[in-house]
Amino acid sequence: MKLSQRGTADRPTTPMSANWILRDYVCSVCWQSLVERCYDGAWSVECGVYGREHAGFHRFETATRSRQESSLRLQEFKTLYRKSDFAEMLGLTDHRTPEEILAYGRRALGRDDGGIF
Repeated sequence: MKLSQRGTADRPTTPMSANWILRDYVCSVCWQSLVERCYDGAWSVECGVYGREHAGFHRFETATRSRQESSLRLQEFKTLYRKSDFAEMLGLTDHRTPEEILAYGRRALGRDDGGIF
């Protein structure tokens, strides 16, 4: 049967009722939001960025907590290993002067008029 001969009766016209999944869950691989897509008449929830390539969901709260814990662990790692022998290899050393760091911060905040902020 050709696609043009198909009637609309065998294709759903509305997505499934998955609003709570889309609201409360994120992709388990990249933590991006989920979307609902229709393939060959069947609706499915999948990663909004990578589609079916990424499988699985995590609760939004779990992903948020994991991000916070990861950034805390990274800061702890940087603090502990900044003065180690392999800090240069890990990219933990900063060769900028304090003035360069402040100038960068002002530009990032859009306040590079020379004031203290």
